Parts: sequence; structure tokens; C-alpha cells
Amino acid sequence: MTTDNSLEIVNVIAKAISVIEQDGEFRGNSNTGYAGDVPGYRSTKDKVVSHFKSPTPETYEERIWTEAKEVLDYFRNRAMHTNDFMTNLIVLSKSDEIIVKNIGYIVAMVPTYRKQQMKDAIASEYANSDYLGVVGKRREFFLKLIERQYIQSMECSLFTFIDRRKNLVKTWVSADKVEQFNMSEGDCVDLTAFVRKHEKNKYNNLRETIINRVKIVENKGKA
Repeated sequence: MTTDNSLEIVNVIAKAISVIEQDGEFRGNSNTGYAGDVPGYRSTKDKVVSHFKSPTPETYEERIWTEAKEVLDYFRNRAMHTNDFMTNLIVLSKSDEIIVKNIGYIVAMVPTYRKQQMKDAIASEYANSDYLGVVGKRREFFLKLIERQYIQSMECSLFTFIDRRKNLVKTWVSADKVEQFNMSEGDCVDLTAFVRKHEKNKYNNLRETIINRVKIVENKGKA
């Protein structure tokens, strides 16, 4: 902590990275509903704030400092955003120091940066994804499940697959079907399904084939 009770921003980012790695995940504030108000729950922000209120000497591996600087540079080099949250992160990144009340924003830089890096990697890996099948027609697929994501607002899961040519295929799966499918990420599956539509992902512009009325023929397990 500096003499005027401000904090060096890169130190806060490094501490956030360290806490996230120790916990195995980023933990949102319990009072926001992000993770629920669980007795004894301590968010990543809580732990970082606690550290800087009574700082003790701490050393980090070089890779943590490297990522902390990459996180900071990422926001410093971004243009202003229409999203208020992102705008706050960008504005705060322009300074070398912050005050304690802004720690939450700085901590949030880490998962925000990592999420964008993951999106960029996906966009690069599947840049050549193309549409499969004819819309409205049933066909056979041999696919690998690469992501299974529960969407709370929809009360169902979104399964993302790829074929051998890394063409992206997605389907919505209800809770009862998830259990019936008995499918884990990495599993390779023979299935039949109707091609519901072809569309570009609104976030990364990748071509995706959306299927429904899925029937599993055989789950061949991990590739």
C-alpha cells in the first residue's frame, strides 16, 4: 500500500490471480446472488480486500506477474466500451494506483480478461467452421462434445459439438434429456438429428449448425 492509502493496481491484479488459483475459481460477491448468500462464503474480492487491509509481505511466481501485466495492458489498450462495467475497467486501468473502494473492479479484470482470451482462442480454432446438412432435414452426425453449459435462465443445457473438420454444432437439452444422454465433455457420439437452422454466433461470428430432436445412436466415449 502506498503512503496515501492507495494501492498499486498491478499488485491488486497479482493478488487476485493468486487467490483465484488457490480457490480453483473466481468467486463472485455473495450479496449479488452470483454465488448465493452462503454462510462463511468469501468472494475473491473479499479475500483481496482483506489482504490489503492488513498487508503481509508476499511473493508471486513470475508467471503471475506476467499475467497481471497482460491483464492491465489488455484494458489499457482497449477503446471505450458501450457497456458501463467495461468502461469502468478501462478507465481505472489508465492509472497506476487505485483506492480501496475500487478493488472489486480490479479483481474482476482477471476473469473478464481470461474469458475474452478463451473466446479469442475459440474464434481462432474454429474460424473455418461451416454449416452442416440441410435445414429441416434429419441426418446422421458423428460429433465430439466439447462443452456442456447449463443456462439457468433457460433451465436447460446448451451442448456444443464439433465434427472431424471442426464444424460447430449446437443443441439445447432439457434437464431430463441431459440425464438420458449420459454424455460428458470429450465423448464422441453417433447421433441423428434434424437441422433446425444455420446461423452465425452473435459474439464471434462463427458459423454454427443448430440441431434438435436428437437421437443418440452410440456414445463411443472419449477420443
